[in-house]
Amino acid sequence: MSLTSHPFFSIIIATYNRGQHILPTIQSVLAQEFQDFELLIVGDCCTDQTAEVVKPLLNARIRWFNLAERFESQSGPNNFGIQKAQGSHIAYLGHDDIWAPDHLTELARVFKESKPSFAISGAILHSPPGINRPIITGMFENSEAALQHFFPPSSLAHTRAVVEQIGTWKNPYECSAPVDADFLLRAAQAGLKFVSTNKLTVHKFTAAQRYLSYLKISSDEQTEMLKTINSDNYRQFLEECLSQSKTYDQFMALPYVDFSKFTPGQIARENHWRRGLKGRALKRFEICEFIAEEKKAMALDWTTKLSNDLRWVGVNPLPQMLIPYTGDVQVNLSILFAHRDPRALEVIECQVSDLSAQFAMGQPFKVDEHYECLGVLSIHLDRQAGLVLKLILNSLQKRSEQAGGIGYSFIFISEKGDGEAQRYLDEAISSRKSRPVKTFAEADYLEVNPDVRAALERGEFPSGEMHYRLHGHFEGRSLG
Repeated sequence: MSLTSHPFFSIIIATYNRGQHILPTIQSVLAQEFQDFELLIVGDCCTDQTAEVVKPLLNARIRWFNLAERFESQSGPNNFGIQKAQGSHIAYLGHDDIWAPDHLTELARVFKESKPSFAISGAILHSPPGINRPIITGMFENSEAALQHFFPPSSLAHTRAVVEQIGTWKNPYECSAPVDADFLLRAAQAGLKFVSTNKLTVHKFTAAQRYLSYLKISSDEQTEMLKTINSDNYRQFLEECLSQSKTYDQFMALPYVDFSKFTPGQIARENHWRRGLKGRALKRFEICEFIAEEKKAMALDWTTKLSNDLRWVGVNPLPQMLIPYTGDVQVNLSILFAHRDPRALEVIECQVSDLSAQFAMGQPFKVDEHYECLGVLSIHLDRQAGLVLKLILNSLQKRSEQAGGIGYSFIFISEKGDGEAQRYLDEAISSRKSRPVKTFAEADYLEVNPDVRAALERGEFPSGEMHYRLHGHFEGRSLG
């Protein structure tokens, strides 16, 4: 494949420590029907083996750059890629997203037929495994849709002139909106023309919906998607995704929110926290203690912790927890689980470092409207990295409108055989048994959900509790 001096597309993949897991994304570029492009892979000061992974692929049309300074966002790599680009049009691809083979073909068709500033293709935002509710965006008839709806960068391309008209990508800590939303809103508000291919050609796997996704990196979903694209059932798969998105009211379901209510950098920091990039200080295990957790929601895995110290499972049937300790030692992990049905607390299965395990469960006890039960798991800590614990929920433990799903109160870590640790646990459990605990605190929920509070005041929801049980507190439509 030869490179013309000025290709039609310059494709920019901004990446950070993706390593070998970037390969399925690159493969989806190389499989494009439309081959008049160059590919620029720009590392955001990568410190892993990404450079070695992409090295065998490099040639005149596929180039690798690794920035000396970390920008903690796609903004830095995108701006650098634009400076280095030789193409007349700039396309973006997330380092964990996949293009169908006709993606660039459809974008090029729109540019040639309609002469827009932005060409947008239909994108499917795939939920984490086990949540079969795809969100679809990027399919519209009127350019004004760009003022109302977010389109992920992997779904768009623009002319080089756009940057001259609206400026470069902004620093994530200097704007209230996510950097991609900020870039698109500036373009839409400047009156630039947006045209959709109205074809589904993009498969996005949103990192912000995948709790701790940067701590436990995987490309299983991307590899599986490439297989689906190359199968005889791909057209049927797209039709099913489209049907599901409309059934669950998830078609063109990424409207912009009022970003003025966020402080500059707030969304960037929260997305980093959810992905496991920041606010996750590891400590060497020395003494038994209760693991401190922030109150906020954990992506789609766990809801906001309420005033009664309970945190309920989100829509993810494979919710994860971070054990932020290191050390070459065997420890007991004790979690006080909760559920409305004591049968859900009989067996709790999990995975630690991809190894299957099972909690040793105690005797459930009643607390107000639910039951609680201590589960103990023996694990060996890693010398350098924290551990990610994934629960494998059964049908009774998963979140549902009827049962509410599993929850937990605290996580306690101790060395095996530590008698003093047992005393702390006994006191904690005794405290839970002796005081009435309500399973739902409406004031607490509404405090962290001002939009729900406003909707209640307008009479749009029957009660805060009903909304919580249906939706919990999570960014199901996160822009990250």
